[in-house]
Amino acid sequence: MVRKTFLFGLAAVAGATLMLEIVLTRVFSVIMWYHMSLVAVSMAMFGMTLGGLVVHRRRAWFTPENVGRACSRSAVWFALSTLLALLTCLNTPFRVNTIKGLTLNTLYLIVYWISVAALPFVFSRICVSAALTRFPKSVGKLYAGDLVGGALGCLARVAQWDDDPRAIA
Repeated sequence: MVRKTFLFGLAAVAGATLMLEIVLTRVFSVIMWYHMSLVAVSMAMFGMTLGGLVVHRRRAWFTPENVGRACSRSAVWFALSTLLALLTCLNTPFRVNTIKGLTLNTLYLIVYWISVAALPFVFSRICVSAALTRFPKSVGKLYAGDLVGGALGCLARVAQWDDDPRAIA
């Protein structure tokens, strides 16, 4: 049986993950180019896939006895890496030389941003995947918590939206 605090934590991680994805799509489209918002969505899916693979490949790390601690640990790493990703993306200047076009330096910067910004999604998916796969008798409640948390995260971020284009995050 899953405790309500665990369910609430799972919903909070799911909500924060969707909020981060929405923020990063806006950051990427404003600071880089508009079409880079699609790259932000792809980057999030890539990070989530890596997190799911970690849970699948390292089953010994996520036994039913220690899955609660593992989920808590990955939630903390999710929070820290979210801070790192946002600080990196907002404080690393992105400049394109219009005369030279797309240079190797610009490509390196794009890959760097994507790598740092994908990291929180890895930890988020580790938390959610471990919870969903290690409690098979409560998977319905856990999945509902994941969906409700994600929906509330989206609604909270969109409700907070500002019409000022300078208000990125």
